[in-house]
Amino acid sequence: MAYGAGAASCFAAANVFRTVFASQLTGAELDENIDLCLYTYNKSNAGDSIPLDFPVDLGETHLVGLGAMGHSSLWALARQSGLSGRLHVVDHEAIELSNLQRYVLAGQAEVGPL
Repeated sequence: MAYGAGAASCFAAANVFRTVFASQLTGAELDENIDLCLYTYNKSNAGDSIPLDFPVDLGETHLVGLGAMGHSSLWALARQSGLSGRLHVVDHEAIELSNLQRYVLAGQAEVGPL
């Protein structure tokens, strides 16, 4: 499921950050083993969880800010089966080379004014 892949990439990015900035951080130990159920947040036997597939109605929802977290949310929602409702996305920034790393669903073709 997309949520597991998204969480795994966040844990990996956190470990890369801790590795790069280890000399400037205290308590920056790397994660060695992560066993977490994203449905129950149970930290033991997460692999035993049964994936649930049920409809989700967003209703009328606004997602404000499409930086790293907003784009990650869109990425996961796009893979959610049974999703309905209306999602309005709002972001005041233009995608530029200086912030492209935050807009993970964009590429260089999207760089430019709004």
